[in-house]
Amino acid sequence: MGGSIPTPWGPRPADWPLVRWGSFASRGGVPVRVDNGAREKQVTVRVRHQGVQERRISPHRRQQIQTLNQFRIRAGQFIISKIDARNGACGFVPPDLDGAIVTQDFPVYDIRDADPRYLDHLVALPVFWRLCESVSDGTTNRVRLDLNQFEDLRFPFPPPSEQRGIAAVLDAVDETIEQTEAVIAATEELRKALLHDLLTRGVPGWHTDWKHIPGLGIIPACWDVVTLGAVCRVTSGFAMGPHRLPRDRPRPYLTVANVQSDRVAMKDHRYMELTDAEYESRSLREGDLVMVEGHAQLSQLGRAALVPHEAAGFTFQNHLFRVRLTDEGDLRYVCAVVNGPVGRSYFASFGGTTSGLNTVSAGNVRLLRLPWPNAVEQKCIGDSVAAVDAQLAELANSRAAIRDTKAALAEALLTGQMRVNQPAEVTT
Repeated sequence: MGGSIPTPWGPRPADWPLVRWGSFASRGGVPVRVDNGAREKQVTVRVRHQGVQERRISPHRRQQIQTLNQFRIRAGQFIISKIDARNGACGFVPPDLDGAIVTQDFPVYDIRDADPRYLDHLVALPVFWRLCESVSDGTTNRVRLDLNQFEDLRFPFPPPSEQRGIAAVLDAVDETIEQTEAVIAATEELRKALLHDLLTRGVPGWHTDWKHIPGLGIIPACWDVVTLGAVCRVTSGFAMGPHRLPRDRPRPYLTVANVQSDRVAMKDHRYMELTDAEYESRSLREGDLVMVEGHAQLSQLGRAALVPHEAAGFTFQNHLFRVRLTDEGDLRYVCAVVNGPVGRSYFASFGGTTSGLNTVSAGNVRLLRLPWPNAVEQKCIGDSVAAVDAQLAELANSRAAIRDTKAALAEALLTGQMRVNQPAEVTT
């Protein structure tokens, strides 16, 4: 075997020739003219190689096909978005989209003399997206892939047996990721069912009598109903502005983007300038509850999460509230109620401002009604949810580790650093 040679893809084995896309792929798709309003499957190609899917259309809205001249595609064809090729919008048409239609902005190719699974892993690499960007042109927001230049791009071409071997290894890792994701999805459904039962029936075996509360539904007869403001202190965050730019006393703070469903994500937090007095009045402790005060999407209004250890000592911006208990209770329980049907239904009644931002005042947050078991039962409910959340976190960490393994394997296999089904050396 020869050594590695430099290529646009990085160093590659000398026995891997670079082959033109157009030599193993030909443009496909059958031109058709469709009726406006016809029930046709249309396609969307997600960026970052996240899949080829059917474009969903509301069942309450009549389908409108603006471009009547389309192309009918087949399962197994390679499809790429002219507009978002540089962002990794490409993949192979799945069986459920056989016979779907696409516009000329989504060219498809029939693949021959190459293993489609190998190609699918190859085009998932960011280096492929950068090559697509190099053969895209046009004005801002109208940059499109030049197909003639694209078909002249060269691709590393291992022997067929090695293509199949590379694909088999990476497919096996993908299957493990999919299995882990299926367990995560099942556990998330279990969490929803558990929460529903705990928030409406209480801890199993603890109650035999029930009552119906308008707006809250069925709850144990011994539970109280309180407003959030009666048991918690709600504090607004700091408004940003030029005077808040970090200078001498930069303080890390959380934004709405950090508050995700049931958790605080620590990625991309920011800094603002605060005096010591301001900081003391708005600092966060581990276990505090933060709630979304303003968001462009109404469905995100009131979303809540508990502050993790990593965010202790942070402060928070004006589109968030800090919530602390003033009475006996468990903020894990409060968080579950706020993020559940009771909280979602309540905050859905608040509309947007002239700027298009949906907001809720601290006063209205304090008026949110909560079913209120005693502190012991709240802790039991919080412990039950925390146990499932810990399992979900462990599964998510496992998925991340497998994805890291996949990335390392893909790099090694698709660059030829690690060889599979390598042809034997011939000696004389």
